[in-house]
Amino acid sequence: MSTSITIQQYETVPTPRQFVGEVYALLARLMGTSEAEVTEEAAIAEEPTGSVTTDEDLIRRIYNESHEAHRRLLKRLAESPDEWIPASQLAEDLELSGGNKSLAGMLGALGRRSNHRYEGKRAFYSEWDHMANETKHMMPAAVAEVIGAL
Repeated sequence: MSTSITIQQYETVPTPRQFVGEVYALLARLMGTSEAEVTEEAAIAEEPTGSVTTDEDLIRRIYNESHEAHRRLLKRLAESPDEWIPASQLAEDLELSGGNKSLAGMLGALGRRSNHRYEGKRAFYSEWDHMANETKHMMPAAVAEVIGAL
């Protein structure tokens, strides 16, 4: 009688310290841990992550240096201050032909520009919502007020 052994391959992925708990929760869920063991509190961060600026001059600069598609995204987020908006909803609202993939590309470009030009400061929060299995985004009211006036 032979026993079969399943060998899994693993990858090491550098993870920002503030996301480690969420990554473990996601891995537990993906590896078959019951949903009851992965609570909503563990799956969704209580506080938004990222470094959002409140500097009005920098907010204006971020907007003014953005391409038209990015400006539309910023304006859409400003229409719903302090509200989390799922990526799928943003892609639909912006009528992006590639849906979430187009939005991901836009967000990647904004993130790179943020890191290289604005010392990592951003105009809105983004985080992964494990329960919905997609990113969500939220612009604080103070930032939305500045963007709305542009």
